[in-house]
Amino acid sequence: MAKSESSVPESFVLAVYCWAAVIGGELLHQILQTVTSFIDPSELLAVAKDSANSTIAEAGDHLLNASVYVSIVMMALLNIAVVIALGVALRFYARLHRYGPTSQRLLTIFSAFLVMRGLLIFGAFPAGTKVPTWLPLLDGSVQILIAVAAVLAIIFANRSSSIEHVNSAHKEA
Repeated sequence: MAKSESSVPESFVLAVYCWAAVIGGELLHQILQTVTSFIDPSELLAVAKDSANSTIAEAGDHLLNASVYVSIVMMALLNIAVVIALGVALRFYARLHRYGPTSQRLLTIFSAFLVMRGLLIFGAFPAGTKVPTWLPLLDGSVQILIAVAAVLAIIFANRSSSIEHVNSAHKEA
């Protein structure tokens, strides 16, 4: 049974699935990173104490602790906003929206970043913290899986059948 010319190439579908896995994994990584920061904010507290001026030092540790926890929350919100933006880009790409090619470039660049971050995991190790050992291990495993899915997404999205599918959708419009 022959496929019709209007069918979606398998490489395009696999690229979408891989990028969906990347975005879901990145959301999980950001959640784990935030939990880790809340469990042991000692590194952030040390940096905050070093950079605090005399006015903040006089205000006491309560203000310093509050500023550290507020920064953790702000960091988490910013990271989730980036993940949401990537989800919107994936939706544009998957639905062959007019921003689809631009979204593909954005997802490819972000995937390359995630691959490099995944490679750096092999040289990283957690310093003495109060965080349970399983948490950095789980987070590192998630980051490695994200990197693998990102490589696969780049490969599938750059196959000629995927590129032709995206380009043909925009020529028809």
